[in-house]
Amino acid sequence: MAAPFLQAYRASLDLRLTLASQLTMIRSHDLDGEHAEIRRFAQMSADEKLVMLLIRVLSLQGDLKQLSLCTTRLEPRLLRVEELTQQAWRPSKAQVSVICSLIRHFLVKPISNYNSLPTYVKSYVKDNTAKLRLGIYLKDQTVKVTLNMVISELSSQMKSAFRKAVFASCRKKIPLSSFARNILDNYHLPAIPAEIPLHTLGTLAFLCRIAEPLAKKANTSGGDTGFWRQVEVELNDLYDTFGSRDHVHGAEWIQWATEMAAGDRERFPTIGGRFSAATREELDHVLGTGHSRRENQDVDILNDGEDMASNQGEQEITDEDMDGDIEVGAMGDLSATVQNIQ
Repeated sequence: MAAPFLQAYRASLDLRLTLASQLTMIRSHDLDGEHAEIRRFAQMSADEKLVMLLIRVLSLQGDLKQLSLCTTRLEPRLLRVEELTQQAWRPSKAQVSVICSLIRHFLVKPISNYNSLPTYVKSYVKDNTAKLRLGIYLKDQTVKVTLNMVISELSSQMKSAFRKAVFASCRKKIPLSSFARNILDNYHLPAIPAEIPLHTLGTLAFLCRIAEPLAKKANTSGGDTGFWRQVEVELNDLYDTFGSRDHVHGAEWIQWATEMAAGDRERFPTIGGRFSAATREELDHVLGTGHSRRENQDVDILNDGEDMASNQGEQEITDEDMDGDIEVGAMGDLSATVQNIQ
């Protein structure tokens, strides 16, 4: 029954199309580039055409199988990407830790404006995105805005904690040397100076002088004590009076720091001070500073010879440096290379 049908089918396949008919079919399917191969196929016998079609079908099945396998493997990755893109970007825990340590470090450096604290940190991040695995900060405006908000918020929190430590030092009449040693140990990034710099003593004495009368007042939690506002007013007057912005080496600033430290020692003498024999742990508890030291000890950012305050040129940022976790214990030295911010 099937033999006559098969014979008729083979006979129909063996018919040769005219060149005009082939050309019409080729153009109707936009296959002008395949013209030669189509002509060869048209000249084949019926058996050759069947074998060729079978080969093409089997080859196509193999390609589809491979494509399906690749799609299956990619599916969980695509789902993960979709999940991440639906979330708001945020810095990693290690990146936040480094930022907090940078803010604290700037708080014990001679800076001309404490209101500009977030700006100093943002500038450092911008110039060192590869080290911080934050290359995306330069590429994505949303990430930049988000991280800037984080830096500003953390700066406010760190300033508040620092102010509370200054107030506590005044209330407990802690000698300047003990207070300065504790603050450096807890706020300064490694390596911590063995000898307390004069400009640090002078600045802390200056802050304590402003804080002393304010610390005696009852303050509402979260309320404005007026401390930072008074600090900025007096700092601006000092810079206007001295002219020099070299807080460390300027002759006027050296004299000022010496007088500030001497005045503080008169108000809170080492002998007779309530906490003259306080241990580090006791001071940590009173000043609320102990947690900072543990976090800072893990953070070393710049290599020797690098300058925190200046851009070292265009950074080479790899894909890995665009956005990722950092090993904060292996990032070089920071404290010895931080330049004074004018």
